[in-house]
Amino acid sequence: MARNFWDEMGRGSAKGMHGPMLERLASFFGLAPTPDTAVPEALALGNTMIALARHRRYAFHSVGALGVIEMTAPGRAALVDAGLRRLRTPAKKRHYFAVHAVLDVKHSEAWNREVLRSLVAEDARRARAIGEGALIRLWHGARTFERYRCEFGLPLTQSASQVHDASAEYTTASFRGSVQRA
Repeated sequence: MARNFWDEMGRGSAKGMHGPMLERLASFFGLAPTPDTAVPEALALGNTMIALARHRRYAFHSVGALGVIEMTAPGRAALVDAGLRRLRTPAKKRHYFAVHAVLDVKHSEAWNREVLRSLVAEDARRARAIGEGALIRLWHGARTFERYRCEFGLPLTQSASQVHDASAEYTTASFRGSVQRA
């Protein structure tokens, strides 16, 4: 986890910090996103990630949510980078996505090997919370991308609706199980 965070923070170089990389790209396109201009689904996604990380009770949920980001980011970043190339965006401006298309493959492998497996090997009961956190993040991500597609007048993808259906089914089953145990 520490190595992953070190990469996110640019390995000690301000130019490599991921937040400023994204700010440079937004600035290039003349975007200045604020909570007032973000779609509610994106805010809910961000708020969920913060909520999971805020309380120790949800520590393993947070690990699952962060882990699934690392697992799904490479493909998403590669697609964004390809789109930015088609728009002739300068390499320095799209650097974040070019780097993540490659770097997050390594992050995902390390996250699975060093974080997820070790946590579950130590206590198998953690797997459920880790899985729930991953599903929560996938569900919010699918909702956010559904909204983006709607905003751009694009059809809903089959995979987005499958993630939505699967996570809704799991959430309903988990809720029923917790009610029965109560």
